[in-house]
Amino acid sequence: MTQLITQVASESPHGRRAIKLLSAAVGLPRATFYRRRRQVVEPDKQETGLRQTMQRIALQMPTYGYRPMTAELRRRGCWLTTSTCCA
Repeated sequence: MTQLITQVASESPHGRRAIKLLSAAVGLPRATFYRRRRQVVEPDKQETGLRQTMQRIALQMPTYGYRPMTAELRRRGCWLTTSTCCA
């Protein structure tokens, strides 16, 4: 729905006012439109790879906490902080 509103608004000469009118027409609050539009951001490929590596380690060694997990990631060549591992 947000893609449709964005596309129509970009083609309209009224810009932001078009978003307000289109949102009202489909019954979607403007704040919800902007919130959903912001959430469409693609995840970083490096972060996705790191998460997959962490999940593999967690499946192999389920008793690992954040400190052993961070140490294992560093042994495998992923340099990160403990706050990245805990987040």
